[in-house]
Amino acid sequence: MDDIVGFGIAPDGKYLMTCSNKTDLTVWDARGNVLEKIDTFLMSTYNAKVSPCGKFIGACGFTSDVPLWEVKFSRSGEFQSVQKAFDLSGHKSGIYDFAFDQDSSKTVTVCKDGTWKIYSTNIEYQKGEMPRCLLTGTYEPTSAAALVAITPSGDVVAIANGKSVYLYNAATGTLEGSIEDVCSGQISALQFDSMGKYLLICADRYVRIFHNIPGYKVALECAEQKLKQPKMSAAMRERLEMQIAENEAFLKKYQ
Repeated sequence: MDDIVGFGIAPDGKYLMTCSNKTDLTVWDARGNVLEKIDTFLMSTYNAKVSPCGKFIGACGFTSDVPLWEVKFSRSGEFQSVQKAFDLSGHKSGIYDFAFDQDSSKTVTVCKDGTWKIYSTNIEYQKGEMPRCLLTGTYEPTSAAALVAITPSGDVVAIANGKSVYLYNAATGTLEGSIEDVCSGQISALQFDSMGKYLLICADRYVRIFHNIPGYKVALECAEQKLKQPKMSAAMRERLEMQIAENEAFLKKYQ
């Protein structure tokens, strides 16, 4: 029997997705009926996910591309089909993992070759528009399969590599911090909370929760840059100044 390496539920509950470690990806309705079966054509599949918007299903594996499919429903809510939308291309080796931001407008991938990429996936793929790579970063690969997560706002990327996690600025690719030797075994999952304030790490039968310090740093830098803009309403300036003060106060506690 094949192992299940991917599972997801659409936010509106219209469908579920399961994927084996071979090339079999299945879409189900909430009652367990098969809606569609897909061949991922990845030779060996490492992971599969449903996007937060529920519109897409993606899979990654042995090949250097991440295929994404659109799950289509009629206006009345009836299932129609699963159709190929686009590929995330540009890596030179197999893709260990991938993740979406909150509105599925950005997707991050992590590759065996020691690189990770952020793509713009807010595109008109129906008209032939392809995803654009926004940034390519690097990490030190190990024998363990790397995992990746991105904050809901898309400003910080976390990569789990064996027993440690590394956090990067999603705009510059700069390493902003690390959590070394989190566990005695190997990290099995990581994810940011819905606000991007915490990073949750699964390992050694525990879920460990960490403050997303790099996220506060990046938010502070962004607010300071916006505050320099010449044309700004008094209300906006006040909100930015309040945000800066809150982030500075928080970071001061952990210096």
